[in-house]
Amino acid sequence: MKKIFELGPEQFMSGIASGSQLQDSGLFVRAEGITTVRNPFVESDELGILQASPEPTDLTGSVIEDTCTAWVVDPADPVSGTPVLYVWGLDGQLYSIDLVEDNYPISINDGLPGMGPAANGLFIVNHSTGEKNIYFFRVADIGYYGDLNNFPTFNGAIYSSDIVSTQHHPVHRLFDRCYFGNGRYIGTIEDDGAGALTIVGHALDLEEGFTVTTVSDDGHYLVAGASTNPPVAGGGGGPLPHGTNKIIFWDTNSNSWEREWPVEGKIFAIRRVGTTMRVLTSTGLYAFTIDSPPTLLLPLLNTSDAPTSQFPSHFTADVLGEALVWGNAGGSVSAFGKFTPAMRNAYGKPFSGFGSSVELTMVIASAKTNDLYVGNFSDQLFRVHWGGDGNALTGVSAETIFIDLKRWYQVGRIVVEFESPLESGDALNLWVRQDSAADPYLFGAITYTGNGAAQTVEMFNSIEARKLAIVPAFGGGNVRIRNIQVWGDPIERPVLARLT
Repeated sequence: MKKIFELGPEQFMSGIASGSQLQDSGLFVRAEGITTVRNPFVESDELGILQASPEPTDLTGSVIEDTCTAWVVDPADPVSGTPVLYVWGLDGQLYSIDLVEDNYPISINDGLPGMGPAANGLFIVNHSTGEKNIYFFRVADIGYYGDLNNFPTFNGAIYSSDIVSTQHHPVHRLFDRCYFGNGRYIGTIEDDGAGALTIVGHALDLEEGFTVTTVSDDGHYLVAGASTNPPVAGGGGGPLPHGTNKIIFWDTNSNSWEREWPVEGKIFAIRRVGTTMRVLTSTGLYAFTIDSPPTLLLPLLNTSDAPTSQFPSHFTADVLGEALVWGNAGGSVSAFGKFTPAMRNAYGKPFSGFGSSVELTMVIASAKTNDLYVGNFSDQLFRVHWGGDGNALTGVSAETIFIDLKRWYQVGRIVVEFESPLESGDALNLWVRQDSAADPYLFGAITYTGNGAAQTVEMFNSIEARKLAIVPAFGGGNVRIRNIQVWGDPIERPVLARLT
């Protein structure tokens, strides 16, 4: 037999392709809950190793009572002196998580009624007078929890003048103040020097019919996205029709914006990734700058690949390294870009296990190194360690594109090399497919029970193929694949008997 093809770290890191027949746009057509990197900021020896993603830890317990919609980090809690993550829920529940250890959330409300109906805005102000407050947006006003330095209490509806009634109140800090979406307006917030806030609700006004859904910056300009058909509870118009959608650049001083770019699809989130901006819409992911209009990086061909259209969307996305990560409507976390400089730009769905087909509403990737926090539409909150909490996901699989073999072969052997010897509990089934109409065929099964502490396993079978898709299914343990080799003999007159 001769070696027909080999798959290794370079191919594994190419990510998900746009179609099953394409040869140069990514290795996989499906790879949900599959990753090629663990602990990217601590270890580099596992880069490019194909494996199941870390299993999430469910933090919900009896604490999380509503759908997580916004978050903010206090870098130095007045009591503990440690960084604390605050999460704001749609019913007005406020939660805290100490980020120093693997802590579970604490309910700030602690049995008190929620402060809802809430919007997706949360920010912290260190007042010049010494007070430190967590401010939260409700649908039509702003309240706060504070003073954190003394005996904090909830205070609702403190500011309501010029606050438009909407669930979309995304907040973004730029320089010495905060900016927020306010219906068709962008508002400003700053310390008034007397322990309170100066709020201008209509600092910049867009045309009638628009709703500002996300606010970011490029290091100089405030960058905002607005749609005439924004995501709303119940889905509104759904992902279609898209309505009119645009991106604006504002210097925060002029009475109008400096640049406007139209974009296809309702706008979910805008973030700065590296030196360029990214906008995530219902049709795809685009790159842009103030001088360059949006260019499509990644089409989102299925509605389940984009964030849900039933929820305020600003906090469904975050930045990790040089990649944008977002929670999709299919229940997994998608990513485009590269987590570390040694990787290549690629599209994947590296994290899953956040409930069965539950739409995700919040992804936090930048609050704590090596940790990911994910909220879903079923009022649950999860944490994922890059290194895992000891376990990898089970029951997940990847499927490659149909690799063109250039001619017919009698495929008789597949060799799998692992990153380390198999251990107790490790299990991998390797399936193959001859074409899109064929069911996957089990070429071989690998287990620690059957193969011992092997680091390389040969499997023998017989199948005719002109093209071939490989389907590794991770059944248990922490299986980590370094290399897959496919061997066979050329044949001239295939029988074309499909195996099922």
